[in-house]
Amino acid sequence: EQWVLGFEADWGMTGDIATNEEPTADFAFSMDQIATFRARMGIALDDTLLYATGGVAWAKGDLDGIIAATPDHINGSHWGWSIGGGIEQAMSDHFRLRLEYIYTRFGGDSYVEACCDVDIPDFDDHEFKVGVIWAF
Repeated sequence: EQWVLGFEADWGMTGDIATNEEPTADFAFSMDQIATFRARMGIALDDTLLYATGGVAWAKGDLDGIIAATPDHINGSHWGWSIGGGIEQAMSDHFRLRLEYIYTRFGGDSYVEACCDVDIPDFDDHEFKVGVIWAF
């Protein structure tokens, strides 16, 4: 058995998270971008790595009108933290499989434009990831 320490960064995109189609207050909220930078610490048991991970997270939110054109692309930044864990299995010298869970907590933000003022409260994100890694 051997202890392993490393760092990992990832970036992704999502679709709509919340929508409201009422005529006087229609909108769709999405995270156009989401990124994390995390430390990863684990224990290697032969060809298997069990690890915990944690660090900072950032998301770029986008608020859009659905029925009317307003609000139209009001952007905001949401900062937060991530924590999780996973298992990585070496299938050969170059090929690995990974299963991971990440919980992220983002802080809220106010989206302000001449037409409206919308407060997005703190929110959570749960991610289950399956990965295939080719090391060269």
